[in-house]
Amino acid sequence: MLRMYDLLPEVYREHDTNHELEVFLDTLQDQWDAWYEDEATLRLIQDIWHTPGEYLKYIARSLGWTLQGTTEEERRNETAMIADLYDLKGTPYAIRLISRLSFGRRFKKIAETYTPTAASASEITIVPDSDLAELLASEGDFVYEDWNDEGGYEYHYDPLYSYFVFVYIDPEDYVYGEVRPKFQKFLGWLHMMHPAGRFCYPYIVSRGWRTEHYKQLQLLYEEVTGLKTLDDGGFTDDGGRLDENDEPLHDSISTLFRIEWFCLDDDGFLDDDGFLDDGQWELHALAEIA
Repeated sequence: MLRMYDLLPEVYREHDTNHELEVFLDTLQDQWDAWYEDEATLRLIQDIWHTPGEYLKYIARSLGWTLQGTTEEERRNETAMIADLYDLKGTPYAIRLISRLSFGRRFKKIAETYTPTAASASEITIVPDSDLAELLASEGDFVYEDWNDEGGYEYHYDPLYSYFVFVYIDPEDYVYGEVRPKFQKFLGWLHMMHPAGRFCYPYIVSRGWRTEHYKQLQLLYEEVTGLKTLDDGGFTDDGGRLDENDEPLHDSISTLFRIEWFCLDDDGFLDDDGFLDDGQWELHALAEIA
């Protein structure tokens, strides 16, 4: 490495017979080199794409952000997007983004019911269908009927200040236990991005018509509410009693579980697997998050 002393004009070095200037400049250069290495290391640590994963939270914290990602890749990408996320915070676009990040392909749309004037209608404005309207009217089955602080039995639904997040679960590829971590991830994101004073209603819908779909909807019901259903054969679980219940996805969860079996075969016999013919069944679940 080229030294500062070597850059001096020859005349200075010729007169530095006791090497006092050389010692001084070499000592100064050693200090500057140490500062430069520290600064280069600091730049590397602050580089989102090169810093060790455990340092990402400190970069986020310096920007007033709490990381929501669970894997290093998610947290690194999130850190790189913090400025953009701040721009979206408090907007419907933020709700759409965090819903997509949390629920993936299960998320279908966000919606609101309030339309000030016909001219202001947007793609997210909806009229609640009969099932959603019934849940909003607190006519569904609450897991905890006294879930709110006031001890009431109703949602605080206000069409002026409410978003709906539609999550559709296809029983064909539903796996028990997949919804809970997605829902928890959504709650974490919502804390960071949701507009103050707005209610958010995650709305989970699943529909089926075959016997195996009914079994899947039973499992989804158990995951959403934490309440155990009877075995498919109509018997209680091992030991002659129901399993212990789990916690619901959210204290405010209410559900509509509609079951309609079709008639027996025309010849009056059961199907090959011993069950009745197929039917139509639907599970609707709603939660209110302020």
